Amino acid sequence: MRLGEKILKKYLKKSRLFAILLLGISMMLLISSVKAQTAVISVIDAVNGNDTIILPANTTAGTKFLVNVTIAGVEMLAGWQINITFDSRLLNVTAAADMILPANNIYKDLDPWGPVPDIGDGWVMWARAVGPAAPVDHFNGSGIICQIRFTTMKNGTGDPVQCDLVPTKVGTFPTELIDPDTTDIEFVVNNGHYVIPELPITTLLLVFLTITSIAIVLAKKTSMKHRKFLVAN
Repeated sequence: MRLGEKILKKYLKKSRLFAILLLGISMMLLISSVKAQTAVISVIDAVNGNDTIILPANTTAGTKFLVNVTIAGVEMLAGWQINITFDSRLLNVTAAADMILPANNIYKDLDPWGPVPDIGDGWVMWARAVGPAAPVDHFNGSGIICQIRFTTMKNGTGDPVQCDLVPTKVGTFPTELIDPDTTDIEFVVNNGHYVIPELPITTLLLVFLTITSIAIVLAKKTSMKHRKFLVAN
């Protein structure tokens, strides 16, 4: 065999090994990128699943509505802590009973444990965990973490009313996710948005005219009764 042919065969052999090595690295990177998919925590309307909770323009103070705090694309979730912040001038969480673990929550079959909800001025914090029988006790996938029942603090007439419902990642007790080894799980957040649209000026005018008409009718009736009384006496 000629020297040139030997060199060529040796080169081709090395090229195949290099190609196989590159293919292996590519597959590992692909698998790694799939595993590294970031989890997402969202605050959404419990009724229609939208991230914007829109109440009627004539909503009165004291009205209650429910939101779901959800997780998507998580792996090996053994514990969660959520801290939702909001504008306390517009919304309130009245009591611990307004923090709810629905029957279909992500830990429904895992007997979760944790402290009672903590409620502050413009924030609520709650935590639940499973285990420590790792790696059996954990959750993979997507679902509802918990629910929060808000109470409106301001009537919906006049200026628009709106604020964000934020799963905050800062502070003393931030929103966190951990795996069975208590290692932090990376995640991003999608804020919820609470909105009461501005009551249209035509509606306000109609309400004003209606109240004025009723007042005029009542005034006339009162005046007629007074006249009849004077005539009778």
